[in-house]
Amino acid sequence: MALPLLKSAVTCADFSRTVQPYLSQLNDIPQRIYQSATSLQALQEVYVNTNPLITAFAFSLFLVPIFLVISEINRNYSQVDRVWSLLPTVYNVHYVAYAHAKGMQTQRLDSLAIISCVWSARLTFNYWRKGGYQIGSEDYRWEVLRKYIKPPLFFIFNVVFISLAQSILLFSVTMPSYILLLASPLVKAQTADILFTQALLGFIFLAFAADQQQWG
Repeated sequence: MALPLLKSAVTCADFSRTVQPYLSQLNDIPQRIYQSATSLQALQEVYVNTNPLITAFAFSLFLVPIFLVISEINRNYSQVDRVWSLLPTVYNVHYVAYAHAKGMQTQRLDSLAIISCVWSARLTFNYWRKGGYQIGSEDYRWEVLRKYIKPPLFFIFNVVFISLAQSILLFSVTMPSYILLLASPLVKAQTADILFTQALLGFIFLAFAADQQQWG
């Protein structure tokens, strides 16, 4: 079973019931994907039969060596920075897609996905126009740190913090979406949810207008 059987919204945040029983799935994911690689249907079964939080965590770990290798080859340590505004939305959309695949109530999760996509679009656009996606662009702080940290130690810093910790952090900030997914069968969406979604979107567009004034 990929999801716990819960009877109250309070238990949706109980680590011992919603996370701990599924940690063992983390070790099985690579082998199950490898065995199902030639069949789309089999991959879909792996997806829906794996706890969505564990899937998201596994993906965050999968990205770590990619960030590490690319940053060391290019001597540019802003690889995580380039996806900082995108990955939280990827994880949020993953939870929404999982809920749809399981036939769950998704109104709140759908609202979450919309808000997250709009927020990511704003942040990504700002990062782009600041030159963040230009070839060779790098956060100035990494250059400053390299002046004070010897290469062997900076490599360890890259492994532990830049590539690993930041990737897990971007996964972690979306963990409330997992709780929202678990609570969706227990707590029905209300008018207040629609009003809250509209208010959040309004604040995001207000922030975008402020961004434009800053660049005007």
